[in-house]
Amino acid sequence: MNNRISFQTKLMVNYSFFTIALLLALCFGFYIYNAYLFEKNSVNSLYQVVSKTSQQLDNCVNEMDKISIQVISDEDLMRALTNISLTGIADSNDIRILNDALVVKVQAIYRDNIYRTSIFNSYGYYFTSRLYDELDHNVAEKISKLDWVREARKRNGSKYLLLPHVDNWVSAGGADIFSLVRLIRNPGKEVGFIEIQQYTTKLKEICNINDSSISRVMIVDQSGKLVFSKFKTTPQEIQYYTKIIQKTPPQKHTVEIKSLTGASEIISFQPSEYTGWKVIAVQNKKNYWRHYW
Repeated sequence: MNNRISFQTKLMVNYSFFTIALLLALCFGFYIYNAYLFEKNSVNSLYQVVSKTSQQLDNCVNEMDKISIQVISDEDLMRALTNISLTGIADSNDIRILNDALVVKVQAIYRDNIYRTSIFNSYGYYFTSRLYDELDHNVAEKISKLDWVREARKRNGSKYLLLPHVDNWVSAGGADIFSLVRLIRNPGKEVGFIEIQQYTTKLKEICNINDSSISRVMIVDQSGKLVFSKFKTTPQEIQYYTKIIQKTPPQKHTVEIKSLTGASEIISFQPSEYTGWKVIAVQNKKNYWRHYW
């Protein structure tokens, strides 16, 4: 009798241990699976953030590009620029046409979308949509020293983006802006240049990601130069991240890396075919696991 009770007790104990072990194994497996899904979703979410940000950047630059094309498509404006290019001198009618094109048309239609539209030529003539700004007295000299003019000429009428800088057309207190510029030709001869300026705060709006787990959001150009960063980022970090992107296969947009300090990070990026710039987002793995725990 005692032996039978002892056997039943052992059987019950073994069954209990087996049941507990099975439950623990199932719980552990369930935890691992959920952790895998959570990490996968976090990686996908990070890439979605980057893709959305890149699309917003493209939309912003595309708007600037459309404005530049619409402005130089004005027949009267092109005729006036061509007249000046032939003689090197602008008469009162040419000046009136160019001022009307920028002040009346551009400023009236696009004043809420951009900061400034400028048209100028190598003879030192300058026209702006912001009529009441106090311009620098040495505008002609500034035009002769613009370092991006050569690059714009190389592009032969295609758009060229300037990194954020201070508007140097005004005498003082220039706004922080970035620009889209292009050479103006009619039809094959250079007659001037157009610059569309946008506030740098627009880049801040585009990169304003409300996710505390994302430690960095930045935009870099084709050569790896920083265009904008939401968070403080050192030159060494920018160089480090851009090198990783260069080594990553084009079809792979998100990779796990070690930061310069040794922390585990997820980096996601999206190159833009329209601008040539790249949007980069970095997420510290420790930060996004906090949401899981």
